[in-house]
Amino acid sequence: MKRLLSLFKSMLFRQWLMITAIYSMFSTCPCCGKQGCPAGLGIAAVIGLIFTSIAAFLAAIGRRLNRAFRKTGVNGG
Repeated sequence: MKRLLSLFKSMLFRQWLMITAIYSMFSTCPCCGKQGCPAGLGIAAVIGLIFTSIAAFLAAIGRRLNRAFRKTGVNGG
């Protein structure tokens, strides 16, 4: 139960849930054209996972670059 709570509290899971919810609210199913279709929700979940993965990847690159610039002392001025 603690592991499930920790997963829910994690930023990655919350971001995935938020992107999936927003996408599914304003989209229609590509198969039947209705809103709220289970197939459309599944596709929204996959698209949310893709966008969340891209955001997490870019955030990791940003953190790595930030640490690299701090170590070298480059401050732009």
